[in-house]
Amino acid sequence: AEAAGIGAGQIHREAFASLAVDPFDDPLPASAASADGAATVTVDLDGATSTLAWPREQVLLDTLLAAGLDAPYVCREGNCGGCAFTLRRGEVRMLVNDTLDDYELGNGVRLACQSLPVSDDCAAEFT
Repeated sequence: AEAAGIGAGQIHREAFASLAVDPFDDPLPASAASADGAATVTVDLDGATSTLAWPREQVLLDTLLAAGLDAPYVCREGNCGGCAFTLRRGEVRMLVNDTLDDYELGNGVRLACQSLPVSDDCAAEFT
């Protein structure tokens, strides 16, 4: 695209796929996820800041929903970007990423429905 003189901001991508799960099923309750060795995440969402224990085996979206936070999401499969957030501190590992490009990843954008904590302390901002 760059060779043709087209900037990254002018490129748009659409992907259509059937969902494998019901994205609106209840997440794993916080009590069912082990807090042993959990990371800590500070989340800025809808103008409020919350600090939560983030179990290592639970994706960020499920951790937020189990805590009663109204986190944005659509597909829960890493395909749509509806749960995108900016990682301000720490490191996460995404299980699936079918929507974010290298530019977004380079700017700290991650998917809450696919992110597991790698570092002990993370900060996430939803805008």
